[in-house]
Amino acid sequence: MQLPHFNEAVIKNYRKLLREHNIPDAKIETFCKLSPYQREKLNLLAPKEMGEVEALIRVLPLVEVSCKAFTLKENDAEINCSDMVTWQFMVKYPNMKETEFPGLMHSQQYPFLKKQNWTVIVCDKMKQKVVFLTKIIFKSSKQEE
Repeated sequence: MQLPHFNEAVIKNYRKLLREHNIPDAKIETFCKLSPYQREKLNLLAPKEMGEVEALIRVLPLVEVSCKAFTLKENDAEINCSDMVTWQFMVKYPNMKETEFPGLMHSQQYPFLKKQNWTVIVCDKMKQKVVFLTKIIFKSSKQEE
């Protein structure tokens, strides 16, 4: 219900159409990654309402996040507790061009403009403790704090 004109009835109808249109799940992210043509074929909303949904999807910050941990030792397949570990985080916005950068965010939880940021939390699975916590605030498309 984060998209305009989506209510329980529209969502229920969408879920019924998943198998017929070979859509893997009912997540909003999956819906937004469909092509405009695929979304139109679902016939969920009137054309004017679907136009508003399409306008939102074009600016919606779809996000792909990945993480990689490695040591700088050559030919070392395992990471040991005494190793120096390098973490590499990648945040991609697939619906934005290379020169674009996400702007300010706004929602019911944040009824004021706010810069986006990411919080990275690394936990020790065995001891269930937080090992590392940091906030990353992006200043531009190529720099991070």
